[in-house]
Amino acid sequence: MKRTTWSKLFAVLALLGSTAALHAQESPVERVDRIELQNLEVFDSSGRLPAYRIDRGRHSPHQRRIRLHRSREFAIRCRFDTSCLYLAADHINKIFGYSFGWNHHRNSFRIGWRCSGDRIEVVAYWYLRGSSSYEHLFYIEPEEAFSLHAVIGQEVAQLSYRVGQDSWQGQQVLYNPEKKALRNWGYVNYPYFGGREKAPHPMVVYLKAWIGP
Repeated sequence: MKRTTWSKLFAVLALLGSTAALHAQESPVERVDRIELQNLEVFDSSGRLPAYRIDRGRHSPHQRRIRLHRSREFAIRCRFDTSCLYLAADHINKIFGYSFGWNHHRNSFRIGWRCSGDRIEVVAYWYLRGSSSYEHLFYIEPEEAFSLHAVIGQEVAQLSYRVGQDSWQGQQVLYNPEKKALRNWGYVNYPYFGGREKAPHPMVVYLKAWIGP
C-alpha cells in the first residue's frame, strides 16, 4: 500500500477516534441533543418537539402511555406553549418523572411546573412515603425551550439544566434525607395538569424524554 494511502487511513482513524472520545464526554442530555437533531423520527416535519395536548376539563393528554422503568436517570427537552399560561397557580402540574413502585402518590420523583405571572416556574416535585414536597429550579418564558438531566440517588437527586441558550446549571435536591428504601423499578409519569384542578382551557406542552438504563 502506498504511503499516501496509509496516511489517509491513519487520518480517518484518528478522526474517528477523536469523534468517539468527544461523544464519550457528552452528558446524556447533550447526547439526546445530538441524536435528536440527526433522527427524523424524533421530530415532526417542522423540527419541533412532539406535542402533548391537554384539553379543557382534562388532566392528561390523549396520548397516554404506560411504560415501566428500572432506572434512576432521565433527561428531557421541553417547551411550553403560550396556552400553558393560566391564572390560578396554587398547585403544581407535572412534566415527567418516575414512580418507585406501583404508586406515584407514595414514592416518586418528577419535574413539575406552575404559572407565575407571565412566566412559568419549573420545580422538582416528589412523594416520599405518601408526603409531597417540591423545590424551585428556575423560571422560563413560554415558547422558550429547556433541557434537564436528572440522576436520582438514594438521598439526593443531582439535576443539571439549561434554559434557552444559557449555560448549564447544577442543583442538588435533598429529597430523601433519611435514605428510606425505595423500589428500583416503577412506571414513567408523563405530562399531567393538576392537582385536583383540571385544565381551564386547551394547553400544549412539547416534550421529548430519554429514559436511562
